[in-house]
Amino acid sequence: MSFLESPPLSPSQAKDSSELTKNFNLPTSNRQTISTPAEFIQLDFESLTACKGLSNQYSCLGVWFSGAIALQPSNPAVARHSRSQVLMPVASLTGITVQFPCAINIAGAFVMGSKPVVITAFDANNDSIEKISTAVTYSIPPSAEQLLPQPHHRLEVQGSNIVKLVFFSAAPFILGDLFFYQ
Repeated sequence: MSFLESPPLSPSQAKDSSELTKNFNLPTSNRQTISTPAEFIQLDFESLTACKGLSNQYSCLGVWFSGAIALQPSNPAVARHSRSQVLMPVASLTGITVQFPCAINIAGAFVMGSKPVVITAFDANNDSIEKISTAVTYSIPPSAEQLLPQPHHRLEVQGSNIVKLVFFSAAPFILGDLFFYQ
């Protein structure tokens, strides 16, 4: 068995990063702490119940939703390039809000929409950190025979201490997957 194939450590063998601090009688400024890399999390929404609102279903992963409903797209312009389960804003809303109780630095999603879809990242003071858009408008052809799939876009925002994301569009849109580093 090589180093790369070694089995994972049991909880009793694992060490907290604070236990890994090296103190060779050096001043505090010269001590090193081993930090663990950020964990990549991607939510695909496949386990959700269709036509059900989303709120705390992913709270165990440190993320809460508001203004979103899970559904299975039936429109051929959307369904061909999306998974079977996606999120869409609740009928009376034009946006989806995602909140993180612990700040993150990178987040994003795969989105589709007939009008530009915008993602805005906010910090704990509700100040906008970064905003990015698909900047694409999709025109529906007059004939159903010419129906082309809507473009599938990957949007990603980066910034210090992101605690909230807001997805917005002037027209209905879908959110296929959400990803972030925790």
